[in-house]
Amino acid sequence: MSESFELQDEVLLHVTDIVMEGVHFHDKEDWYRLGYLARKHPRPTNILHIMSEGHVEDFFGSWCAEDDNENSIDPGEDWQILFDVP
Repeated sequence: MSESFELQDEVLLHVTDIVMEGVHFHDKEDWYRLGYLARKHPRPTNILHIMSEGHVEDFFGSWCAEDDNENSIDPGEDWQILFDVP
């Protein structure tokens, strides 16, 4: 199959650039990752086939609390609690 799919910038902006109550948020990490996926996987693919341990670690790491207290949840304790990820 020789088809490929191009990610359109205006669609990517809806994912990586958000304005809430007049404040602009840009997620350069998401922008980079989406560009990487577009370059390395030009066709739609199963996300489980392209996830690496590094992707999973980055994802869960971004949800860790900045201040550590007894009520904090460490999402890195068990990555596979919800999904069968690497």
